[in-house]
Amino acid sequence: MGLIVWIVIFVKNINDLLHYMDDTFSYEMDLTLEYYAPYKTHYSKKQVALLHLWDELDLPHNIKKQEFRPSLMIIGFHIDPSCMSMTISHAAREELANWALNIFPLLRLTLQSSYSKIAGKTLCNAGIFLNRAVIRDLAWFADRMCHMHSLYFFVDEEWEFTQVNLIILCNASTVGLGFYIPAKALSFASSIPTNPLISNILFYEALMVASTIAWATALPTPLRWLLIYTDSLDMDNIFLCMVITSSCSS
Repeated sequence: MGLIVWIVIFVKNINDLLHYMDDTFSYEMDLTLEYYAPYKTHYSKKQVALLHLWDELDLPHNIKKQEFRPSLMIIGFHIDPSCMSMTISHAAREELANWALNIFPLLRLTLQSSYSKIAGKTLCNAGIFLNRAVIRDLAWFADRMCHMHSLYFFVDEEWEFTQVNLIILCNASTVGLGFYIPAKALSFASSIPTNPLISNILFYEALMVASTIAWATALPTPLRWLLIYTDSLDMDNIFLCMVITSSCSS
C-alpha cells in the first residue's frame, strides 16, 4: 500500500493523502464535486481522482467506504473539523483502551506504575500480580477515559525565540530532579529517596516539567511565552498538537 500511496502523491499529484492499512483519507478545500459514474455519485475532486487510480490499477473498492462530509469516522475516530475535535465512542473506549490513548494522550502517564510492574520480566506469558498502585492508577485511568470529552485541536501560534519571556532548563533522573532559571540565577533541586514509591523515570520527567510550569505560572507577572528545555522526547510527545482542515476518506 505504501508504494501505491507514493504513486498517488508523486505521480498523480494528489497531495496530503494519509493512509492506514487499506484506509485512505484526506481533506478537500475545493468543494466543487465531480461525478463518478461507476457509483453514480458525486464526490470531491481528490476522491474521484483517487477512485480513477484504483480503477487503473485494478484495485478493489466499494461504495460504502467512499465518504465525503463535514465530519467522518476515520479508523475508529470521529473527526470533526468544524469543531476542531477528535473523539472515540464510549464502546470503543472500553474495548480498545490502548487505541483510545491516541485521543487522550495525557492519560498515558497513569500507566507508569504498570510499566514499572512489568519492567525486567522475561517470561512472555507469565502472570503478574497487581499491587495497590497499579490497581489505583488503572481504575483512575478507566474512570477518566469514560468521562473525558473530545480532543480539541488548535492552530499553532508561531513565535520567535527573541519573544521568550523566560527560559527554564529542567531535567530528572532516578536519583534527583531540578530546574534552573538562568535569567534569575535561581535553581530548585530535590533528591529522590533510595526506595521511592515510584521508580519510573517517565514519571519524574513529567513531574519536573509540570513543576516548572507550576512555578512559572505562579510568578507575580504573568508570562506569555515560556520556553522549557528538556532532554526527554517523551515529554515532547505528551503534548501532542494536530491540525485538521476538512476531511474525506476512501
